[in-house]
Amino acid sequence: MKTSKWTEEENNYLKEAYPKGICLGEMSKHLDRSARAIRIQVNNLGLKKKRAAKVVILDDNPLSIASYLEEYDDKLTVNRQKSEGT
Repeated sequence: MKTSKWTEEENNYLKEAYPKGICLGEMSKHLDRSARAIRIQVNNLGLKKKRAAKVVILDDNPLSIASYLEEYDDKLTVNRQKSEGT
């Protein structure tokens, strides 16, 4: 296992792989770094895993959160415009 400073190439790999949910074991093998070292570097880089869209049931119609939020945001925009008098 490496104990050297993280390279830009390694950081770029983490920035691409970690949000996709690539497992620590696979990243560890690819980078020749321990899972602990990867977790620390991921934290140092402020990386987050992308979360899968959840399904919300509203009035018996399944909507993805993304489309629900889009619809909700449209309603907020309309309400803001009404309250601002436009």
